[in-house]
Amino acid sequence: MKKRKILFGTAVLFTVLALCGCAGKETSPIELDSSYTFTAEISQNSENYAAVVSRNGESGWTISFTQPETLAGVELELANDTAVLSYDGLHTNLTRSNLPLSSVAGMLTGTLDHTALSSDVKFYSGSKGTTKAYGTWNGADYALEFNKSDQPTDLTIEGEDFEATITDFESN
Repeated sequence: MKKRKILFGTAVLFTVLALCGCAGKETSPIELDSSYTFTAEISQNSENYAAVVSRNGESGWTISFTQPETLAGVELELANDTAVLSYDGLHTNLTRSNLPLSSVAGMLTGTLDHTALSSDVKFYSGSKGTTKAYGTWNGADYALEFNKSDQPTDLTIEGEDFEATITDFESN
């Protein structure tokens, strides 16, 4: 009899959780401006990075790394199909397709672009006025959280061991 009560209680608990859901109610998409700047603290595959990131219009990005020490001062500019890597006055030109999609810069900019430009991203209301966007980019599911001012704050990419905390977000 005691086993039945435990099983019944567990079934009721799972039913309530399934009906309530974790994500909240689906809501309208958040539109990001075409130009903005933020600071990102990123963790990928047990490595930690920090960068100042700017979106410069529809297809342009500038990522200025500040951490780790071995990358501090490296700047990556992405525009359309080109990439310019700079450090201490030295520049090298690449095509954007030569950069791995799984790089820190590729994953961060790719998911933000996907969230801003794709119709298959779903937005759900969260707790305390937050919103979460769920999408799939480059075969990986991701969640991007927005604060109540509709600014991105946290990005997690499943299966890629990738997390980013976004602070100091400003529209340009």
